[in-house]
Amino acid sequence: MFFIQFIGIYKHYKEFNFAISVEEEYRENIVFPGVTICLDAWMDSVRTCAYTNNRCSRSDMTYSIGLYYVQTNPELRKFGAFPPSDLFDCTMKHPSCKSFKCKDAMRATYFRMPSQLCYTVDVTQYQNKVVSTCPYPWMYELELKYKLNRSRVITFMPTNVFPLVVHAPNSAPPDRLTAITMQPGAVFEVAMKQQRIRRLKAPYKSKCVDYGALGYKQEFGGYLNFDLCLQNCSMHLELKRCGCIRSAHEYAGHQRYPICNFTYGDSCGHMMYASDVYKVCEKICGMPCEQISYDLKLVSLGLESGSTSDKKNKFTLKLSFGSDAEEVTKYVPAFTYTECLAYIGAYMGTWIGIAYLDTLLSFESWYATNKRFIKHSMKSYVGMLVAPTPEPPMTGQGDATMDPE
Repeated sequence: MFFIQFIGIYKHYKEFNFAISVEEEYRENIVFPGVTICLDAWMDSVRTCAYTNNRCSRSDMTYSIGLYYVQTNPELRKFGAFPPSDLFDCTMKHPSCKSFKCKDAMRATYFRMPSQLCYTVDVTQYQNKVVSTCPYPWMYELELKYKLNRSRVITFMPTNVFPLVVHAPNSAPPDRLTAITMQPGAVFEVAMKQQRIRRLKAPYKSKCVDYGALGYKQEFGGYLNFDLCLQNCSMHLELKRCGCIRSAHEYAGHQRYPICNFTYGDSCGHMMYASDVYKVCEKICGMPCEQISYDLKLVSLGLESGSTSDKKNKFTLKLSFGSDAEEVTKYVPAFTYTECLAYIGAYMGTWIGIAYLDTLLSFESWYATNKRFIKHSMKSYVGMLVAPTPEPPMTGQGDATMDPE
């Protein structure tokens, strides 16, 4: 019966299950997030005309209905896009620490199909020297004002809906499902609460991946997460199978690989999905061991000042922490190695009559008492094993041996 219970307990331990606990921590690990906004009106006609030798009309940029050359030409996006300073006025405000302008922390990060370019402000990554000196980072407020010079803009598929993505700093992951979307003519005041998840590595079933240990990825604007890992893996598979990567990936323009044209890109996508090749990436990429996210809440919604036509070309975002508490979700072992040994010891005591702990303590006491004798005996035994074997005496030439008879 003991052996049946022993095997059952050992199997239960080897399942490596986990439990989840949720608690709140205050102030210690709060970091200001990265903020990404995706825009329809991002292409500057002046820069585009200079880059294309005046072939910059909307018809020149159109391949067919709904397809535009900017989707497959990252160089055109790079040289034709407004720099962040032409579109945004960025300020970090604080009641007691240093307030500062944060335009230097803004970058054009990725392209969101079919026609939006996304801009990211990340003060933790690019202006950390200022933010890190403040002992109260949760009291910072980001004020981001967007204003557009409509006369210089080329638009393709305008929606007037601008997704807002608030994410962990030192990264810019694309997110298709956003909690809040910005609209022209409005002032958005948004409060946020930081959330953190800490998962367990293999062999536990959560099998998380330490993306921080993989290093900073310049081509992705920061560290990878699960979604970016899938995208990176998918692009490598497409390059291997098709010889190019599909333009549907947000970070396709940042890679050193050729981008498929419209026709071949569709063919490549159909082939990859039909053969279920992408499932390999789901096995390679796991959820991050430590994941930071932000729960957003729209506090108030106001109107911009100015004329009706002026309001159509601007909006304001005010983002701040609504709480100095962080919600931490921890994955903990459901059955630890110590608990496994405790159960085995209890079963030994019940069925065999041997107290597992007493046995270990008795052995430890005996070893402590006889430690010197054991070491001396082992040293003598080892000396005997390595001692040189004496050679037999040599006899001179012509010597004879006595015949026993």
